[in-house]
Amino acid sequence: MFVAIRIWDRLKKELGKVQRHLQDELEKMGTPGLLRFTKPDQLHITLAFLGQISAEKQETVAGICREAAKGIGNFSLAPGQLGAFPRLNRPAVVWVGLVGETKKLELLTKILEFELGAKGIWPIRGTGGFAAHITIARVARKQRRGQMFLLRELLQDTKLELANIEIPVKEITIYQSSLSSMGPEYVPVEKILLTTPTF
Repeated sequence: MFVAIRIWDRLKKELGKVQRHLQDELEKMGTPGLLRFTKPDQLHITLAFLGQISAEKQETVAGICREAAKGIGNFSLAPGQLGAFPRLNRPAVVWVGLVGETKKLELLTKILEFELGAKGIWPIRGTGGFAAHITIARVARKQRRGQMFLLRELLQDTKLELANIEIPVKEITIYQSSLSSMGPEYVPVEKILLTTPTF
């Protein structure tokens, strides 16, 4: 189970083009299997990844998400440039950074992490601290040092021009992830509207 922000089809389509560009360049360099790409229809902005949790805790998660959505209000993001976790020099996860009202995104993430932790539900976080992003690929394991150098150069040289695509954030979604022979399937469990504070 995870909590995320849905992104619109137009951006998914454009990020799919970015993925194809990276794949084409990797094939030219003779390293076609270096990255495992996220399917464009599964792209999202993760707020909290929870892993496998019980049915009882799922309802607790839903309640926490409903409370966290109160008072945040709608905000807007936009895609920026490519980056990587844990760092560009040693990439394991490749992502597109986000610009815009990222402070609200960080606040929402911190509220969720704090409230979930208070109930004994600990979101699984990677290294590197908070970075507003959309994961587009993961690096295949056991890659040689030279291949990683080529990947770093490719990520640094690839400049994106997607900042004109707005990501309006009006709700958060709780997803259930189910594994199958075709890969993971993300099923929305509940959509929760962000609301502005009332006085």
